[in-house]
Amino acid sequence: ERLKELFSSWDDSGDGKCTAEEFMKHLSDQKTQALLRSMEIEGRDAVTLFQLLDDDSSGEVDLNEFVTGCITLRGPAKA
Repeated sequence: ERLKELFSSWDDSGDGKCTAEEFMKHLSDQKTQALLRSMEIEGRDAVTLFQLLDDDSSGEVDLNEFVTGCITLRGPAKA
């Protein structure tokens, strides 16, 4: 649920997708920083994170790609 809320806050256009530009614009947000820390990702690696989440290489991340990617990336980090 928190991931959905965070994604919605990034989706400035309201089209259900987050572009790299929208993502980068929100990097300094407190919630975004908390997500990055929880995934042990440095802010400077955010572009790489976006590319990893963009499963179909469309230049946009939809909610499903975002949630699935975050869960996948978090898994090994905790193990």
